Amino acid sequence: MAVARQAHRSVSERLNPLAFERRVADLADVIERDAGARITIDAVRDLLTATPDTTSRGSSSPGVLLLYGPMLRRAASTVVDQLETRISTVGKELIQDPALATALERASGLLRDVGLFREHDQAVAEVADLINARGRCQLTVVVFDWLFLRLREVPLPANIRVVPAYEVFAPSAAALARSVVWDHPADADDSPVADALRRCEALPALHGPAGAPVLLSAPALRVLADLNAAKRAWLAGRSLVTMDARALVRFPGARHLTEFLGPSSEIQGEK
Repeated sequence: MAVARQAHRSVSERLNPLAFERRVADLADVIERDAGARITIDAVRDLLTATPDTTSRGSSSPGVLLLYGPMLRRAASTVVDQLETRISTVGKELIQDPALATALERASGLLRDVGLFREHDQAVAEVADLINARGRCQLTVVVFDWLFLRLREVPLPANIRVVPAYEVFAPSAAALARSVVWDHPADADDSPVADALRRCEALPALHGPAGAPVLLSAPALRVLADLNAAKRAWLAGRSLVTMDARALVRFPGARHLTEFLGPSSEIQGEK
C-alpha cells in the first residue's frame, strides 16, 4: 500500500478546484462504476466548501480530538451519532475544535490524491498555525477512517500524535462474531483490538489493494473498480468489519468497527 500511495503521488497532476471538477466530469462514467470513488469525490467537495466554526473548546493541556472524516459521516452518519452519544461521558480530555478538525481532514491526503496539492499544503500549514494559536502542549488525534492514518506521514507539529480509534476505545469482543471478515490495516495486529478481531476471519492479503486511494485517472479507476468487484465476489455476502468508510458503500452488509467500540474510562498515554 505504501508503494501504491507513492505511485499515486508521482503520477498525479496538480489541479485547482475548477480543473478538479472538469476532470471529475470527464471521468463520470468510470467513477460511476465504484461507489467508493463516488463518495471520495463527494468528500473532497465537502472539504473544499467547509466553513467550520472557529471556536475551540477545551483547555491547552493534553487532550483528544476525534476525527471522523467526511466519508464516514456520509456513509454512516447514524453510526457517528451513536458513537458520539456513547463516548459523551469519556471526560474532559475530549476537545471540540471544528476548525482544527477540518484542517486535519484536508491535510489527510484526500485532496492530494485527486491532484489538489496546493490545497493540501495549505491545510498542513493551517494545522501548524492553529496548534500554535491554541497553545496546546500535546494533542492525540483519534481517527475513525483508516485512510486518515496517513496523517502520520504529514509534517505535522511534533506535539500531535495520530492513532486509530481502536487504540483508545475498547472493542466488544463478544459482538465480533466469527462469521464476519476483518478488513484490517496491518498495524491492528499488535493493537489492543487484535484479540477481539481474531474472532473474525482475516481478509486475504491479495484483496488489500482494493483499499487503495482513489486517483483521478481512468486506468486507475477501472483497476480499482475491478479489484473491489473481486473482493465483493470473495466475500460472497459475508459481512465485512472495516475501518475504511468507502467499504460501507462498496460491500453490502459491511459494518464499521466504530459500531463495536465503547467508551474507555481513560485515554491511553504514549506507548
